[in-house]
Amino acid sequence: MEKTPTIRFKHFLVVTTILLITFLSSPVQTARKQQIFRIITEEFPPYNYTKNGKITGISTEIVRTILKRLSHPDNIEIMSWSRGYDLINKNDNIILFSTTRSPQREDLFKWVGPLVPNNVVFFARKGSGLPVNSLDDAKNIKKIGVYKDDFGEQLLKEKGFTNLDSVIDNKDNVQKLVDGKIDLWAINELTGMHLAQQVGLADKIESVFLVNEAQMYIAFSKNTPNNVIKKWQNVLYRMHSDGSYARIFGKWLDSRG
Repeated sequence: MEKTPTIRFKHFLVVTTILLITFLSSPVQTARKQQIFRIITEEFPPYNYTKNGKITGISTEIVRTILKRLSHPDNIEIMSWSRGYDLINKNDNIILFSTTRSPQREDLFKWVGPLVPNNVVFFARKGSGLPVNSLDDAKNIKKIGVYKDDFGEQLLKEKGFTNLDSVIDNKDNVQKLVDGKIDLWAINELTGMHLAQQVGLADKIESVFLVNEAQMYIAFSKNTPNNVIKKWQNVLYRMHSDGSYARIFGKWLDSRG
């Protein structure tokens, strides 16, 4: 039986909790001088997004908890993914979340996590009947919508896809899919449904193929000292052990019904 998004989400929570708690024997290093980061995220609901003028979401709440425990300013700002991705690649003292950790990106950044799952799927217009049972099938589709510099775009390019149509604003792909301007949309499963709900088109699209299962992390500029990364990682470990990480997930899962 195909796993639902919520079941996959709960499985991720159980597995990461077990894995992370094994590291709790590592001592937290005493802070010397507080390093202040420029913290960047994007519109990627339900993980990080703007609601009523405030930045919120599952990942945002986890990161805010870490910031509070480290006495770091809550200076999260939101911008397009492509701009944030460019900034972290060219500057020191940058944090970018939620960032999918992949072999292509491994040596570009330092990493803290895992933070949340990233299950990339193909969405199609409901009832389209497109024959997508494999990635090779998808390569024969006329046009696939992707999000510029997103993990989904990078993954498909790596796999030899040449039929990609890239946008800066992910919401554009919802309307383009419904209007027939693209045939498939490659996007995180939960994010795709959330964006479609925001524009009232959730009943017009459906997930038709699971492309990839990965995990998203907090990415740091490559030159970030390792002792700083360890300090952030240890706080995340302790969020698992004290139950605060599970409570954030539980609150969201409850809101999904």
